[in-house]
Amino acid sequence: MKSLLLALTFLAISTASSVAQLITTFGNEGGNFPTPSGGWAYNDASQTLSGDNDTSGQLQQIPGVNIAADTPALSLTASLTSFSGGIDTFTVTLEDLEGDTISAGFNFNDFAAGPQTVVQNINTINPDFDGLDVLVRIAANGTPSSPPNFVIQLGSLVAVPEPTSVTLLLSTAGLALLRRRRRS
Repeated sequence: MKSLLLALTFLAISTASSVAQLITTFGNEGGNFPTPSGGWAYNDASQTLSGDNDTSGQLQQIPGVNIAADTPALSLTASLTSFSGGIDTFTVTLEDLEGDTISAGFNFNDFAAGPQTVVQNINTINPDFDGLDVLVRIAANGTPSSPPNFVIQLGSLVAVPEPTSVTLLLSTAGLALLRRRRRS
């Protein structure tokens, strides 16, 4: 009986854990091609985004996925292939169906050493963001004297989940059962 209870506890722990949610791989997902603006260019075949001598621009894609509304961080995998100065930061914004947004800031140089995965916390928690059918926007705003000049190969964007309190409680219960079993 104790073994069965222990096995069920650990099964509950493993299923209660939050799972990271893939948002996009920046390719042609269901016909939703990424759309650049502001003079930026996007090559769908190589998944490269470039900004050259424009004061600002953005890449927008609607992958049509739902993510947890309480997502605390975003994970971006990318590789910087060219950077010639100008503004060195960019923002990844997620927008839900009602237009509510959350965003995280990234630095181009974090991706300079080849393909890198960088996790950044959400800058502003928006309680109205529900994570339904998100739109992805990557934007960099420069000035005429400091425009974003870059080429970056985009890999994937993932919503990093918040560990749930249920998982914590189940883990504590599992550890208590293990201690009790050892004493028996």
